[in-house]
Amino acid sequence: MPGLPTVEIVNEASPSGFTRINEADFDTSTMTLREGEDATSTMNLTREAIDAMEKEEVREILDAHGAEYDARTGIEKLRELAKQVVFVDL
Repeated sequence: MPGLPTVEIVNEASPSGFTRINEADFDTSTMTLREGEDATSTMNLTREAIDAMEKEEVREILDAHGAEYDARTGIEKLRELAKQVVFVDL
């Protein structure tokens, strides 16, 4: 599976100070790119990669996709939700 082009935008509400979103979703009129060498990259987003992510990383993916979830939800359920949101099985 090819990598997903992403960018990091400033997000003061995030503990990290930024959120990674799909490059195609970047809106210059409402978003600010995070400064730094790794502000743009290609994320190797696979089901296995999501399974290995920490809770904050999974939450960033869910937030970037506009998914609704309870912040108290455990990591395993969040990972499953992220895979449902990112990957559409026909």
